Amino acid sequence: MKIALLPGGFKPPHLGHYNMAKYLADFADKVIIRIGQKEREGIGKELALEIWNYYKEFDPDSRSSKLIISVAQSPSPVRDVYDFVEQTAPEGSTVILGLGEKDASDGRYNSIPKFAEPRNIKAEIELVPPQAGGISGTRMREIIKSNNKEEFFKFIPDYLPEEIKEEIWTKLLDTTMPQDVEEMMGGTMNKQEMDKHNANMKKLSKHLSKVNSQGNMVPVPTKLTKGLRRKLYEGRYDAETLLISRFIIDMFKDEFGKDYEDTFEEIGKLRGSDKEEKNAVPYDLELYFYPTDSDTLGPNAFVINGQADEDTVVIQINYNPEGFPAAYNNLIAEVKDTLRHELEHVGQYAFGKEVEPDGTDPKDVPLSKYLTLDFEIPAFVQGLYKTAKTKKITLTQAIDDFLEEREAELTPKEAAKVKQIWINWAKENLPAAQLENYPPYKANQVQQTRYKASDVFTRDPKKSKKLGYAEGKDPKVGTGKKPKGSGRRLYTDEDPSDTVKVKFSTRQDIVDTLNKSSFKSKSHARQSQVINLNYYSVFICLAIYNKGIRT
Repeated sequence: MKIALLPGGFKPPHLGHYNMAKYLADFADKVIIRIGQKEREGIGKELALEIWNYYKEFDPDSRSSKLIISVAQSPSPVRDVYDFVEQTAPEGSTVILGLGEKDASDGRYNSIPKFAEPRNIKAEIELVPPQAGGISGTRMREIIKSNNKEEFFKFIPDYLPEEIKEEIWTKLLDTTMPQDVEEMMGGTMNKQEMDKHNANMKKLSKHLSKVNSQGNMVPVPTKLTKGLRRKLYEGRYDAETLLISRFIIDMFKDEFGKDYEDTFEEIGKLRGSDKEEKNAVPYDLELYFYPTDSDTLGPNAFVINGQADEDTVVIQINYNPEGFPAAYNNLIAEVKDTLRHELEHVGQYAFGKEVEPDGTDPKDVPLSKYLTLDFEIPAFVQGLYKTAKTKKITLTQAIDDFLEEREAELTPKEAAKVKQIWINWAKENLPAAQLENYPPYKANQVQQTRYKASDVFTRDPKKSKKLGYAEGKDPKVGTGKKPKGSGRRLYTDEDPSDTVKVKFSTRQDIVDTLNKSSFKSKSHARQSQVINLNYYSVFICLAIYNKGIRT
């Protein structure tokens, strides 16, 4: 048996790593990927393992079945390789150690053949050519820290569903977030906002410690908790939805093409707003998957139905096998929508959240009435909100799509009424939900708006100008001046008479520039700008040269 071994840090795993594994799979019976235990810039072994499994799970390439992914047993990657050869590899097998370009000169692996001999193991070292343009883990971490999602997506497998790409990106981005609350809040607030926040937190702390004469806690004023309710309402059940929906999709893939029915007892738990484990409510999951022909489903690749009571969630999927794998992205989004909807009902039973299901059967009432029942409104809107985030569309668009699919059962007037009721509920309970497509972000406008909404806003022109928020008129083109808040660029409308022609190809070019009468006649500030331009231009050229890029 030929076993390829690919050790590495993989923080994070990228397309180059994955292609290395498949390269080794071409001449090995199986490829064992060993992830180093050491954390790098917040990225740990658990997250690296999860990402590797995503790459393998969605890869249509048959070579992916040869990959076995695990965390290294030893803290040292080198020690782990020697331990594998000495203790784990089957006797009489061939072990091929895959190394990248940067590890080619690493002499620590040279003694592996010697340690393999006692167990009749043949050990070889295979140098794998650079994959995916030679991208490195260090470069990937730099891309994550710079928040460049578009660049990041270039270096992970393209076949991944969009929602999985987003999930990987979000989890890696979270590793760059500050862990300290004060640091985190300081990064998103200006000084006035931070002072106001700290003052509110002190008031909140005082109220939480108050009790009345009967020994009961005094209610906290709404104005102090206004920002907290939204976060609790929006994020509840998100983790549960993600975990269980992934399980459903995995089971669907495992049982694809077959009639499948099963019940999973106490597969998950719902926690109320107190997040206490002791108050968590377990629930069962019933799954029904039925391959169905196009005569029944029509143009749809699948149809999902869900149901829930106080302790059970039921998911049924009728699907046309010919519609897959193309329909997987939509299926994942729909499963999340349906599951989120039904979890809302379980929560309504368990925690009495504002409304409680009354057992109304949708078959017993008109669809328009059913969609606007008190206990169905939050379930439908929360589910569609999850769909909107997964598909990266507005909540309004998700609602429109949902109602359009049911246009045969709803009159235009009924659909409009349902939509308005749902949007009103979303505005009150999901303030962060994007209801419309917003215009492009304009930093100066946001700054002005935040200032006007702050405690330091003044209508006194002199004070406003002193604070740096005066909305002065743009100067005439050619003056070279620009007030704060102007959309103009300073260097594109300069006065030609106030410019200096600059060259920096050689040392003498720079000397000649600084000796020009046009340079010497300028103000000290202008001369400083020209000197800085020369300095940084040369600095950048030197940096490029030192990195081996000859231009």
